Amino acid sequence: MFAARVHRVKITVALAGEPRTALVLGSGAINGISREDLERPYDERPKVELDVSEGDTLRTILQRAIEHWEIQASPREPIDSIGRIDFYDTGRIPRLQTELPVLDANGRVRWVGDWQQLTYGELRAAGDADVLPGDPSRPYLLLDPGGYGNGLLVDWQTLATVWEAFWYVLDKIDVAGGVYAAKKLVYDRLRERTKDAPAAVRSHYQEWQERGARPDNVDELLGRRPWHADDFAERFGCTRVEAEAFLLGVGYSQGAADMLYRRGEDAEARLLHGNYKLVIHVAMTRERGGVEDMLRERVESFLSTGEAPPLDWSRVREVPRDRIGFRDPEQIAAAERATRPGALRRLWETARRRR
Repeated sequence: MFAARVHRVKITVALAGEPRTALVLGSGAINGISREDLERPYDERPKVELDVSEGDTLRTILQRAIEHWEIQASPREPIDSIGRIDFYDTGRIPRLQTELPVLDANGRVRWVGDWQQLTYGELRAAGDADVLPGDPSRPYLLLDPGGYGNGLLVDWQTLATVWEAFWYVLDKIDVAGGVYAAKKLVYDRLRERTKDAPAAVRSHYQEWQERGARPDNVDELLGRRPWHADDFAERFGCTRVEAEAFLLGVGYSQGAADMLYRRGEDAEARLLHGNYKLVIHVAMTRERGGVEDMLRERVESFLSTGEAPPLDWSRVREVPRDRIGFRDPEQIAAAERATRPGALRRLWETARRRR
């Protein structure tokens, strides 16, 4: 019998970061890679071409690049110090990503934090489906250890709660602000675009969470290209109607010619996507009343000018923090109790601290 032929491909690994110091503790490097290095043109980067198979893991591929450039690290091995990943994408500088979207066995999107274990075959399939952030045959070796976060971002349940609260915000504008007939049509369209989004999220958020989907990483994925509702439905395991409801709610609108949904194609979509970005960053940490005031101000500005106001992050910082936001305080307390160590664990930790 003849052995099955292993399909091999050529890939190109590009380097970002200083090989001698970026991964060395105490070297003075800030987050491993400087902004100047990230902005270096792709054509000017050091590169190495490798021959790989479909079954080679990203860890194995990057390890070969590390050996090629004789990368130094301390105190861990270089490959264990690599905490970020990205792929070449035309017109975009590398981003320091800690997870990758790929496809599961059913063709649905899942986000993988242990991305070093992904095979090139999995990366290629994600690239063919246009969910991978860039070209799978051109990964970056990012000399960045990671280890820094971006705060407490909104979860799906809280997002649905905020969308439902948005109707209340609109009602207050209608009563207190006196929306005139000329603006009433726009006001009604905003209600129409957001009314079904919470139900779509509540029907699927548990499954989405299990696949690593969050409002922030889904927003990043959606922003890379136009989407057909059927495409979104296939990748996220929902119906076409639910896909359309979600896309409208997060600030996408459908083109009349090609029927594709694009972010911020009209003023109403730009307003709603701005709201979505705002909610992602503040709905878990800032006082609910202050966030609702900001949403109301944005809608009132939109109805007055016809244009979606830009996000004013200085105004966001004025909203007091309470670390509750739109969440149920009882649910927060229950979650904290569930993760609190038991009595024996607390006793052991107390004894250890006294040593």
